[in-house]
Amino acid sequence: MFLLFTHQQDYYTVDLVKSSLEQKGFESIRINTNDFPLSIELTQAFNGSSSSTICYKEQRIAPGDVQGVWLRKFFSPKVDPSIDEAYRKGCFHESLETLKGFFYTLNHVTWIDPLNVVSYASSKSVQLQVAQRIGLRIPRTMITNNQQDLRSFYNANNGNIVVKMQTTLSTSMQGGGLFLHTSRVTADDLEDAALVSLCPLMFQELIEKEYELRVIYVDGAFFTGKMDASSSKSGQVDCRLAATDEFCWQAYELPQPIKLQLDSYMKSMGLLFGAIDLIKSAKGEYVFLEVNPTGEWGMLQRDLNLPIAQAIASTLIRKAHK
Repeated sequence: MFLLFTHQQDYYTVDLVKSSLEQKGFESIRINTNDFPLSIELTQAFNGSSSSTICYKEQRIAPGDVQGVWLRKFFSPKVDPSIDEAYRKGCFHESLETLKGFFYTLNHVTWIDPLNVVSYASSKSVQLQVAQRIGLRIPRTMITNNQQDLRSFYNANNGNIVVKMQTTLSTSMQGGGLFLHTSRVTADDLEDAALVSLCPLMFQELIEKEYELRVIYVDGAFFTGKMDASSSKSGQVDCRLAATDEFCWQAYELPQPIKLQLDSYMKSMGLLFGAIDLIKSAKGEYVFLEVNPTGEWGMLQRDLNLPIAQAIASTLIRKAHK
């Protein structure tokens, strides 16, 4: 049995992987982490011997039943809103700790990927440090809440810089909720002291691009889509702002040297899976932007017929039977 952890609003990709596992003859169960503790029961016992069970839709699952885990997404527990506000925060943290505790009882199986690895690999600072060490080209970057340092960075890059967030707050390629799209920093922005003093942000050189690439990595395999949004005025800095009729996905083959660097990078991060964003610059360079350890890929399977779900399922099965 394989467990597929995700959230209530997830669709399509989790169903594709579930279907791929079942086509290969393996049972899988989808568990929405934000259903805990309202509609999921979890018990851990320590009385001479240890035992854990999670009860989901009347099915009781023990760690010994599990062959592997796909951590598609992790959303925090959702506590009952009727709980007195004075106790709600405590209930949330107890629920989160209990859920993580159950995850640790599954350390004996293969994860794509473990929560602690995903958390570490999601740090933009870590990503850039590792990418630079591997030899990948990265944009000149500054993370700061110091206005003078920002001004110096702006001047050093002749005013051609962008601002972005370090954290991912949306659940899809289209964003949603609180989200700051990558955007240019203007001279007027520098006069706004609150731009960085109230919240540190990430600033990077603006690289003139030919096109963007979304690279899905699955244990050494690469599935790449090319997005050209150059005809979109709004999507030239951040392709997510382009209208759906202003771009399309095209299949793309990465050069072998870039594949080798990215494979080394992903192994250094401890990741079996990742959605990597690259730019092909106007100068012909491949520039590493970031990796999302639980990033989106459904559009590449849908539009380009890339067998990403099958690759994830096959990796889980192969690792489980080593």
